[in-house]
Amino acid sequence: MGGAKHAQPFGGRTLLDCSLALATAVADETLLLAADREVSLARWERVRRVSDLPEGSGPLRGLAAGMSAARHDWCLLLACDMPLLTPATVRLLIDHALACSPREDGVMFASASGWQPFPALLRRQALSAVLRQLQARDRSLQALAAELVLRRVDLAELRSIDPELHTLCNVNTPLDLDSAREFAAEIAT
Repeated sequence: MGGAKHAQPFGGRTLLDCSLALATAVADETLLLAADREVSLARWERVRRVSDLPEGSGPLRGLAAGMSAARHDWCLLLACDMPLLTPATVRLLIDHALACSPREDGVMFASASGWQPFPALLRRQALSAVLRQLQARDRSLQALAAELVLRRVDLAELRSIDPELHTLCNVNTPLDLDSAREFAAEIAT
């Protein structure tokens, strides 16, 4: 990416700022789980930094730390590399979470090829499964999803508000980032 992914510019902000803006718009508690301790939260007074767990690696370590620190039963999982994600997409997950039974651990988008781990809503009760995976040194979010009892939201339902599924676009390369910028510019005009 030519530098830290979270710091890449996007529409006058950074990718991280895009995620924090969304999180603070839809949640009353926002936790930042960033490995880069140089990330400044000066502009984000409602965001609390949470330290990663000492053992483990990757997103599961951050997930475990965040779920441990969260004040609420439901945790919204966002990645900093999804700048086109919208509040409407998150509200669709929230609507499904409101209909969950107590035995369901969370809500995720899914397609025929598998679970979409971000964005997602997970209950804190899923923390034990996350910790078991970390103990087993399995970093796979797909494996975690397979272990949990999840409410599936088919991508076909998301297409009703986002026909091209642009909100699920994640940027992993400079080309991905350029494409996302172009699309954002198109919808802004």
